[in-house]
Order: sequence, then structure tokens, then C-alpha cells
Amino acid sequence: MLWAGEPLPEERYSDWAIPWRERLVDQYADLLAALADAHAEAGDHVAGARAARRLVDLDPLNEASHRRLIVAYARTGRRGHALRQFLACRRALVAELGVEPGAETAELQRRVLAGDPV
Repeated sequence: MLWAGEPLPEERYSDWAIPWRERLVDQYADLLAALADAHAEAGDHVAGARAARRLVDLDPLNEASHRRLIVAYARTGRRGHALRQFLACRRALVAELGVEPGAETAELQRRVLAGDPV
């Protein structure tokens, strides 16, 4: 993947560049989500975790991205990583938005804690 970070950094404060930059970032996020999902479907959870990690790094407030990463970690046997990722998700949501993770994320944490398959 050739993504090199912020698109059009030299035009960071130009009004005309804002929609272009947002569209490129959204397309990159969609690509990473599809890549993480494709790797998960193929059973390559290590590669899925790499794509999900990039997705979380791109938008730390995207709860679905955190869930992808938690699942990928759990499926590779990295239960501790999965639980720490839940905590990172919770910290980000509480600190930035003042909300707790949703029911789906909380249920995923419960399943990982219980050792249930995810």
C-alpha cells in the first residue's frame, strides 16, 4: 500500500483542498476496512490485524475499527492484546466523546474475557 499519510499536506489550510482530503481519507479507510475483512474471511488474522491497526491509527474514534482489531487479536490467540485494545477503545471514546463503548463492543470484550470464540 502506498499511502504516505495526510493527503495534500502543502494545502492543509486551503478551503478547496478540504473536500478532496476528506474524500481521500474516507476512501483509504474504506479500503483498509475491506482489506481487514477480506483477510479475516480468508483466515489470515495476522494480516487482518495489520490492516485493522492502520484503520484504528487513522481514526481512533471509529469503534468498528477497534472491534475488527480486537477480533483479529483474539483469533490469533493474542487475548491480552485484544483486551488492551478494548481498553484503548474505551479510553479514546470516553476522553474525546464522553461516551462508553457500545453494546456490541462491550459484548465482544465479555466474550474475549470468557475465552469464547469471536
